[in-house]
Amino acid sequence: MGIVAFHKRTLSAICLYLFFICLFSTVTSAQEIPPPKSTFVKSAAKLMKAVSKPKNPKQLLQNMKFAIKNDLLIRDDFYTDENLKKLFGGNRVKWLDNKQNNKHAEILNFAGLFENAEKYKGGGMHIYWEKLDSNKAISDTGKVHVRVSINTFGDSRFRAEVVENVFGTKMQVKNLYKDNDPSPLSPGNHRLGNKVISYTFSNPTLKSSIGFVVRGDGSIDRCNINQNVM
Repeated sequence: MGIVAFHKRTLSAICLYLFFICLFSTVTSAQEIPPPKSTFVKSAAKLMKAVSKPKNPKQLLQNMKFAIKNDLLIRDDFYTDENLKKLFGGNRVKWLDNKQNNKHAEILNFAGLFENAEKYKGGGMHIYWEKLDSNKAISDTGKVHVRVSINTFGDSRFRAEVVENVFGTKMQVKNLYKDNDPSPLSPGNHRLGNKVISYTFSNPTLKSSIGFVVRGDGSIDRCNINQNVM
């Protein structure tokens, strides 16, 4: 009987011990996997407090540099009418797509920013934001992809020198002359004329670039921004 009682007590103790081990493991696992948090320290609203609506091309470029440096364009909480108008200098926003994982906005009416704003009332800047579905394989565009197309509307102040003043002289330069067509984009003999100049900002998780097409006289024809979260 003593042996039977001993075995019963031993089995009860072992079962109780295993129960507490399982309970402890469950609690520990729950504590080790906290709910997902945003990797951004500041909200888009707080970052935008440091931004002023641009009144000339240089201020617009300074805003673009700020947006790239602070990962502003890749964040979904940035995409409001007021933020887009304030950052890019427009006075109206038209949403062509505004879904949870896919956004396309056109910023319009740049009175107060560009010299020829009244002449180009129908023209705008386009910004595309796309977030890949979590259950899809990561493509070469990254987890989040941003593309911005900026029109200069023929503003004579939007020049290569202004770009260099804001972004520096360490740039990549590509000649626009075609192999089978040596005619330039436009006449002129500016040192960066008829070339594409671009700047790259990269880290292990985000690749960003901004590029400018330069006319022969040194004025900027157009600008593009691309950002990919890898």
